[in-house]
Amino acid sequence: MKIFKKQNGRERVYVQLKDIMYISNHTYDPVPESILRNIARSITFVGDWGDEYLSIAEKDAVEYLRSRDFIIDFDEYKDLNIEQIEEYYKDCVAEAAKLVEKNTSKKDLAMLYRYDSFQYKLNGIIDIYNWKTGKKGIVLPVELDDEVIRY
Repeated sequence: MKIFKKQNGRERVYVQLKDIMYISNHTYDPVPESILRNIARSITFVGDWGDEYLSIAEKDAVEYLRSRDFIIDFDEYKDLNIEQIEEYYKDCVAEAAKLVEKNTSKKDLAMLYRYDSFQYKLNGIIDIYNWKTGKKGIVLPVELDDEVIRY
């Protein structure tokens, strides 16, 4: 999950480490050096480290993460009702099915990565759905405790 905030006139993104790990392990995308530097200097691995957030203010990294639509942007989902979240889920499933249908004859690696990114996005939508329905809590950056609406 990612959360974008303006702080001191500068845009910052909070992104979960599991999202960075997904990018580096499951996509063709090289992770920008500025993100890797942030990881190297700010992470202490304790417990379920994948849910921890990395705070990044470098412009190239913020833009890079904004363009990765398979990582759920919390602000796009936090105010939706259950029916709207279900609709997003159905749309994502339909888009993934179209991708597979269109490419059934090709065993194209890029298509497989794209399909995998739909699966990743679906997992993020499920996390939001479970949070909205009270089935599971959601981890948010400690720095934003006073700014984020919790249900």
